Amino acid sequence: PVSGLAESWSVTGEKEITFKIAQTSRWSDGSALTADQAAKCLIRAKRVHGDSLKTLYDYVVAIEVKDVQTLVFK
Repeated sequence: PVSGLAESWSVTGEKEITFKIAQTSRWSDGSALTADQAAKCLIRAKRVHGDSLKTLYDYVVAIEVKDVQTLVFK
């Protein structure tokens, strides 16, 4: 998520990483990407491509939206 979507990330808890979505992150139509949309896409990707993303989702048990620009991976 860092190289493609986030402007920054930080460890914010023992088992928690917070990503700040870059304000320059856009959809193909030019509209801004929000943390809520990114979370929905990641959750859908887990459902549709679960085997391909198994390594990631073995560690990520939840993705929470903190605000319009912030995702929290737990």
